[in-house]
Amino acid sequence: AHFSHVLIPSFMKFDDAMENPCVEQLDCLCLYVPSFTNFGCYLGVFQNRPTLLEGLVVQGGIKFGVKYTGWTSQVYQGEFSQDKEGNPEGQGMNRWRSGSYYIGGITSSCPSGRGKFVLVNGDSFEGDFECDGLLTSSVQ
Repeated sequence: AHFSHVLIPSFMKFDDAMENPCVEQLDCLCLYVPSFTNFGCYLGVFQNRPTLLEGLVVQGGIKFGVKYTGWTSQVYQGEFSQDKEGNPEGQGMNRWRSGSYYIGGITSSCPSGRGKFVLVNGDSFEGDFECDGLLTSSVQ
């Protein structure tokens, strides 16, 4: 990743990201970075892939937190993998600007395992998911 400049650090909470009408214009990456005594925040322009992250860092990677992805207007809140990519992995919730959301297991940033997908109109699909779709479900 290449950062062109540093801005004043700021953090955005999960609900703030969903309610802020300007959030889709974000083009920044905010990551907690371990220092000798505490955690700091580096905020800068991340070329072509606007993302905002906020959360708890363990051993150099984010363990649990919030990730806002500007190019898809998606907000993820939950666990992250501990590899160098730091992708959503474990239990979490994806919310889209439309109001639809998925809550459940996540592997490599995809729905995986037991979960529930809820559409804007209130229809929901609960079942076992894989990255490419729903395996078994009950429609509610």
